[in-house]
Amino acid sequence: KVTKDENKDIIEGFSIVNPLLAAFAATVQYIFEEWLIYVLKEHLLDANHHYDGIVLSGGAALNCPANQRLAELFNGNIFIETSCNDEGLSFGALVACEFSIKAVNSLNDRATKTVNRSPYQCSPPCNEENIREYFDPELISISRFCDDWTDVAEMLLANKIGFICRMNAELGPRALGNRSIVALASDRQNHFRVNKIKSRELWRPLAPIVLSTDFNDFFTGIPNPYMLMTNHVVSDRIPAVTHIDRSARVQVVDPSQTNFFKLLHTMRELACDVPPVLINTSLNGPSQPILDDTLKVVKLMIDTKASFVVTDNYIITKKQLEF
Repeated sequence: KVTKDENKDIIEGFSIVNPLLAAFAATVQYIFEEWLIYVLKEHLLDANHHYDGIVLSGGAALNCPANQRLAELFNGNIFIETSCNDEGLSFGALVACEFSIKAVNSLNDRATKTVNRSPYQCSPPCNEENIREYFDPELISISRFCDDWTDVAEMLLANKIGFICRMNAELGPRALGNRSIVALASDRQNHFRVNKIKSRELWRPLAPIVLSTDFNDFFTGIPNPYMLMTNHVVSDRIPAVTHIDRSARVQVVDPSQTNFFKLLHTMRELACDVPPVLINTSLNGPSQPILDDTLKVVKLMIDTKASFVVTDNYIITKKQLEF
């Protein structure tokens, strides 16, 4: 349903979903889940042995609804490596080897503290002079960012869309707080506004982030820190991340996920009446990979309905915002 005060984007976004195609997709998904559980039970799991849990990898481990069912089957004892696509095993083997030979300058030492961060350095952050050299000062303003998330939280609570491009790039198929587009989950229209920034189909769902301590207030199921489980939404207060079947691919945030942990805590302190849940999707525009270059990130902000960019050293805001 759409309300009379919602704009035409919402109506168009839902109207392009063909019910027959949706039913077909749901049927294929159901068959895959049933087949996966059958194979595990009948061919891989020996009833005479005790299993502590299960480890998933490869492209099939990106199937979030199936992951949730397997997690329930194993009482939550499931591990899915964060880069669970075709290169995940190769990277995992590399890390395992360096641990086994106890390399002095290890990959792990060079990575950031968050578990899912790439050990490879992205392009260095631009300084203020670089940004001013490339962009008209009439378009943007720049202020120093000293890891105080108050201004960022206030802009989000004012229903502005922002970009985060800080620290090392993440390893894996999605951004988890270092290369992210963020917006309030409580405003349904943000679902369409964010999808338009990326030129995605308007009906496609967006993932929520929530503190681990707040997870049960909004979702049921097994929590996961890497958006690799599909949970059921139990609250009507976060429509921008609630899919048509009341599912959501939730990223549960703990202290290791530095940016989001501080941001969500700051939001809770500033506004107890706003659900402490945000949209999180990867930081890229149409036909772009996830962005590392701050100049490209600022240009994307200027060219879209986004309002601000948070880097390692600066908060860059767009002047004369139009909403």
